[in-house]
Amino acid sequence: MLNVEKIPTAVGYVRVSTDEQAREGYSLENQEWEIKRRCEIENWNLLKIFRDEGISGATINQRNGLKSMLSFIKNEKVDIVVIYKISRLSRKVVDVVNVAEFLEKNETRLYSIKDSIDTSTPVGKYFLVIASIFADMERENIIVQVKGGMSEKARRGE
Repeated sequence: MLNVEKIPTAVGYVRVSTDEQAREGYSLENQEWEIKRRCEIENWNLLKIFRDEGISGATINQRNGLKSMLSFIKNEKVDIVVIYKISRLSRKVVDVVNVAEFLEKNETRLYSIKDSIDTSTPVGKYFLVIASIFADMERENIIVQVKGGMSEKARRGE
């Protein structure tokens, strides 16, 4: 009897948060390259890469690329979602957890390249939450820094 192993299917998701980054294309292109490279190394069949350009990671409401990816997963059999880093998925813990639960219900695992997180393992699920907490903290720190910079510019009359 011939034992043919199924090649896992994957989709990728990339995001940059500023219009400037989106215009430059570097960050998106780098994320896409990393996703394609990981899929080749792991022998995953990359079906599609979904993109959100110039959209904040603070909320998922305006992220059409992410919404399209979730809809695609609901309608197609996808084994793995590959992302560059958890912060590219979202910088809010609740959003990361909600997406992870959606993926689990659809028998799709999440793989984060730079965070080395794979939700197919119990440890990976917990590390996902921990990494999302740090992404959320980083978002809060960015807000504080931007507000401080804006206040300083206002004091100088800029």
